[in-house]
Amino acid sequence: MDYVFIGLIIILLLAGAVALVLGRQGINRTTLVFAWLVLVTTAGFIFLAGRVGERERAWREKVRNLNAQILTTTFGDYAGKIFYISDSSDADSSNAESDGLQQKILQLGGILSNSKTIRSNIDVVVVNDPEKIPPRAKELGIEVLDQTGINNVLTETLAGLNTAIIQKRREQARLETWRNRHWLSAFFTPPKVEPEGTNRGLYKAVGNGALRLILSAGDSEKPVNTGAELALFNLETDDEQGFLGIFSIEEVGQREGNLLSLSIAPLTTPDAHDLAAWKDWAIFTRAAKNPRIAVYEDLPSSKELSFDALTALLGTEINTSAGPITSGGLEGMRRDLLQELSKIDNMTDQIGLAKAATERERDRKKQTADGLRKDREAWKEDNEFAQGALAKLEARGGTLKKNLRATRTRVLELRTELSELNAQLMAEINRTVQPTENSSATRGAAALR
Repeated sequence: MDYVFIGLIIILLLAGAVALVLGRQGINRTTLVFAWLVLVTTAGFIFLAGRVGERERAWREKVRNLNAQILTTTFGDYAGKIFYISDSSDADSSNAESDGLQQKILQLGGILSNSKTIRSNIDVVVVNDPEKIPPRAKELGIEVLDQTGINNVLTETLAGLNTAIIQKRREQARLETWRNRHWLSAFFTPPKVEPEGTNRGLYKAVGNGALRLILSAGDSEKPVNTGAELALFNLETDDEQGFLGIFSIEEVGQREGNLLSLSIAPLTTPDAHDLAAWKDWAIFTRAAKNPRIAVYEDLPSSKELSFDALTALLGTEINTSAGPITSGGLEGMRRDLLQELSKIDNMTDQIGLAKAATERERDRKKQTADGLRKDREAWKEDNEFAQGALAKLEARGGTLKKNLRATRTRVLELRTELSELNAQLMAEINRTVQPTENSSATRGAAALR
């Protein structure tokens, strides 16, 4: 529309200018009058167009502000801003988490940037760790948010407020109201328990506890009977250990003034949580001047539930055409869970024993390997010594063989020399013996003569 107005104004101005030029040449007075009328009309049209444009600009600005206010009210202060999800945020999250993060940004009315890098038109950079801000974001001074910050901002949006309102309404609708009668007491002795052998974390009662109710004037002589159930709460603490448990009345004693003595037993299986709560009550009994316990005839009920909290805790049995269906309730589930945990603990112990045996076997094998390595090193040393000794023995054997050959040669030479000497000796002996025989023969012949 603005371009149409500008085009009409330009056409009128050109027509007026042409008319003025032609009028000055004296061609036609009517043209001159027409030119002045065109210029006057153009001035009025320009004024009217300016007013309309100003009004349109003002309305556009107002509509823009209203849309911005609507977006801010609906989505928060980040509506319409451009969000850039950094690489560190994507790398440290799975695809589902990344999609959830993008969905949260869209719920804030933000716009996801398709840019590969951080640019100046980015309004918010989303990171996984607020301490690891991209240098480019610091350089440009861009606002940085992590997932926790986005979650906090979501709670401030209109959808977040509606969710909070719905949640509060649900909490209000589920507010539990205490029913029936209740009493106060300062006299409570927990029952005696001992661990169950098979189920670790569970305890069995070996002795009843004691409770004395402080009755009011409106109470009857004995307002409770044997078999009734009482829920006890420690009023000295408001933490999770304030609930002391649900107990059944085993015996109702005699009333003494406004006090009624009861012998009670735990209705549910005690566990470590119950023992901790009873221990805290004993500590408060010694420390507080006037310790108090609230005793209720039963647990509170919820308007949205078809059964009360006591039934949800202890379970119930429903008769059907196919037979009764039994529900263990929260207590049954807790017992099953503790049994499973006990089995897990036993398995953990067995795994620990197996691990210890494995480590001992590993150490033994390591020691054996070390011994074998030492034996191998000793064998190598003995082998090297034997090799050296064998080399020395071979060298000595070669020397002995050489000496033996030389000795044999010398013996042969000596034998030859001995043979020669024997021959010479025999020759000398023979020469010596022959003259002697000759002289003897001569003397014999002479005697015969």
